[in-house]
Amino acid sequence: PRLIERACALLLSRLSRMDPEQLIAQLPPWAQRGIAYFQHYTRGTNWYRMSFIFLPAIIRGDLASMTLYLPFAFGYLLRRSVEQWTSVFTVKNDIKCNMIILRKAYISWAYKMIREFLIMIAFLAFCWYMNSETRFLCNFFLSSFVVPMIRACFPQMCRGPLRKGKRMWDTTWGDFLVHVFMVLGLWFSWKLQGMDQLFLGFLFLIAIPLIQDRYWVNLDTQAMVIFIILGLCLPFFSVGLTSKFFPSYLEYFPRPYLSALCYLANATPKVKDYYSILGVSQDSDAKTIKKVFREMSIQLHPDKVGDDPVLLERFHQIREASDALTKGRAEYDKAIENQELNEIAPRCEAFLILMYFWLLHCLMDYVQYDDMFNNTKKDLKKYILMDRNLDFRSLGLHHNETGVLELKKFLADDAAELPAMQVVGATPHGTQEDIMNFRKLLSDNKIHIGPYPLVKGKIAGLHQQLCIRKMEKEPELSAEEGAYDGWTATVDGIDTASNELKTCTTTVARYETMFGQKILTLAPELDFEPEMGNSRVTLSPPAGSKAQAIKAELWFHVYRSRLQVIQLGEEEEDKRYEWKLSEDERTAYTHYKFEVWNGDTLLGFQRVHEYLPEHRTVILRGPLTLTGAGRPVEGASVYTMYPDQLVFPNEMNSPMQLTLAEEERAEKRARKAGKGKAGG
Repeated sequence: PRLIERACALLLSRLSRMDPEQLIAQLPPWAQRGIAYFQHYTRGTNWYRMSFIFLPAIIRGDLASMTLYLPFAFGYLLRRSVEQWTSVFTVKNDIKCNMIILRKAYISWAYKMIREFLIMIAFLAFCWYMNSETRFLCNFFLSSFVVPMIRACFPQMCRGPLRKGKRMWDTTWGDFLVHVFMVLGLWFSWKLQGMDQLFLGFLFLIAIPLIQDRYWVNLDTQAMVIFIILGLCLPFFSVGLTSKFFPSYLEYFPRPYLSALCYLANATPKVKDYYSILGVSQDSDAKTIKKVFREMSIQLHPDKVGDDPVLLERFHQIREASDALTKGRAEYDKAIENQELNEIAPRCEAFLILMYFWLLHCLMDYVQYDDMFNNTKKDLKKYILMDRNLDFRSLGLHHNETGVLELKKFLADDAAELPAMQVVGATPHGTQEDIMNFRKLLSDNKIHIGPYPLVKGKIAGLHQQLCIRKMEKEPELSAEEGAYDGWTATVDGIDTASNELKTCTTTVARYETMFGQKILTLAPELDFEPEMGNSRVTLSPPAGSKAQAIKAELWFHVYRSRLQVIQLGEEEEDKRYEWKLSEDERTAYTHYKFEVWNGDTLLGFQRVHEYLPEHRTVILRGPLTLTGAGRPVEGASVYTMYPDQLVFPNEMNSPMQLTLAEEERAEKRARKAGKGKAGG
């Protein structure tokens, strides 16, 4: 049986490293449909890759040990219930948007909730019938039901104070309350009961997973975090493992070691020192103990001391000590000799079990994240080989066609593996760290790359663009580029922020026609955002000009906001990067991240929509998102512009996913066409 168990474990571990899609594709159609249904019903959990955990116990026939996994299954059922319960919040949000109440949707939701409740009752009834170990179910109830429900009930944002332009924390009230719940739970459970199962549940099922959530984007860092936690847990783990499986070796643990663990676990030995109560040594015989008790009892007898509560309590103590040392001295001597061990060993066994549950969760999460990262690697590889749009400038290959060919040649090898892209939001676009990892891969394979593009310098001007059109009874607007350059523009309109009528005068820095629209670029920007369609602008010629003033109407324009059109000053030289601004490419910095700083304080950020090299001006996707640390100042604030995405997103999905989906549909159409011709 042990040989069969090892062989099955080896086979399943190898299968776990295979591509699940390839493995499922080799199965018959009915099996594929069954797996698809099972995956849908179990919310996509990769149970077939985790089977090597359970299968050895099943093969061995040790079904009793399977009850160890009951709390794990209970947590899964609780998470299903939470997902079903929180779906009502989504329904309410949809109702707010669509203003349609679907009674059928509520009835369906109620039926599903009743079904989940009945499944939970059946599970608990099964545990009771099998007389299973259920002391850890409370821990899983807190981690798998209470914590997710807190997050779901308080989705409002909770932002911390600014520190150098960055929020100290930027999360939801639900996450904040979960952290408070965790800290209070750890403190009170440790203070009141020491390191018992309640404290261990807070530690392994809530606190440590919250720490790990910060590092799942990098599996190597996550593995390091896990090993550090295991190292810190080693003292308690060693005692728990020995007590569970090798109890005869417990006597080899030194007493100071066990005393230190008792102190950390807030588990003070509860065995009273009866020898000190009677004032005798441990080697005193029974005759001496009885003699001392007789003398003390005569002095402290209730008939002699009366109603004095202190002396009465002292009398009861010496009588209890005398009974323990005369009637059960052997058992007492054994208990007092190993009192630290007797106190810490059961707690360490509970530590061992909950630590095992935590490791099992880590393994499940690691497998799922590994699947996700492997999928992004494959998609990125296909995307590059299909000659799709990748940010080769950030990789240093935009001026190196030979390098691009070498990269494709390197990726043509099936064994070639790209760095995993971190998933930011709903789709994987990559991060600055991913770009640096990709550049390191290219350098390691001796592919020549250029410097990383990062431009830094002073802000020369804060401009604003407005679209104008002809008003009735007013002359036609000039179609000539630069016709109104240097003119004075006086804008009268309603401020969209305060809904008040305001007037502001500034200068026209540039007048141009784009896509049939007449655009004014104002410098400096207005001190308010006028409402489009209800505001007017009066263009006055400079002094000494014979031209006449002209009035126009402000019309709708995409890039009309303040802090959206920024003129860049001279770059700061830094030979580590591609630090010079492009002189001819309007799309050179499209999608790049644009940040504004005052010293080491971040003022705002946004993404670049377009770069105008002839004017050294960038147009941002939207107004600069201010952090609250102040506004940019011309000539003082510093801008930084750099790429942090390998694959550029569009409004709905990443181009990589769209392109791959189109390719898959084309391949399916080609296969169907081929089958049709063959049939004909």
